[in-house]
Amino acid sequence: MCSSDLNRYDFSKDHETHLLVELEAPKVEWDKERVPICILPVLDVSGSMAGEKIEYLKKACRKLFTHLSPGDFAGVVAYDTAVYEVATIREITQYQKDDLKEKVSKLNAGSCTNLSGGLTKAFQWINSIELPSNMILRVLLFTDGMANVGISGRALIDLVKENRNKATVSAFGFGFDCQQKLLADMATVGDRKSTRLNS
Repeated sequence: MCSSDLNRYDFSKDHETHLLVELEAPKVEWDKERVPICILPVLDVSGSMAGEKIEYLKKACRKLFTHLSPGDFAGVVAYDTAVYEVATIREITQYQKDDLKEKVSKLNAGSCTNLSGGLTKAFQWINSIELPSNMILRVLLFTDGMANVGISGRALIDLVKENRNKATVSAFGFGFDCQQKLLADMATVGDRKSTRLNS
């Protein structure tokens, strides 16, 4: 909308306007600057994720893998009522990157939400694997946070605090109904620099 268009609007009435914003970040050769990373996405494929949520989840995860480089590591855990070892942690090659994307693309929404089971499996994997000491380890939880199998609520925050060990934990919410406060609190205690939940 340009300034001359404003004269044609009756501001006493509601209007619907579409706005396109384009942002361009400065070019950074980040591959040359960053240290190697090991990521372990933990993907919620429960029934509440059916439809757009799981499609956005898969798209985000595939995009994440695109940015990995040789020397990085990645695996995938998924969960509904059960916990699925989609791909064990392995070093990234182009083949491994394509394989991870394909495995994620085939995931479908299932039954209930065993969030604690998915996280527990991720902690077992990432805390036991032997990797270079300078490598960053990150557990990435993709979910709407609606846990209804295993532990839930505040107990999930305690689970993260007690098991993060070598890894940082981040949480990404999907859907307008996602449990944002819970996920934010889990990410807060999942920061290895944090020793308590800052309320």
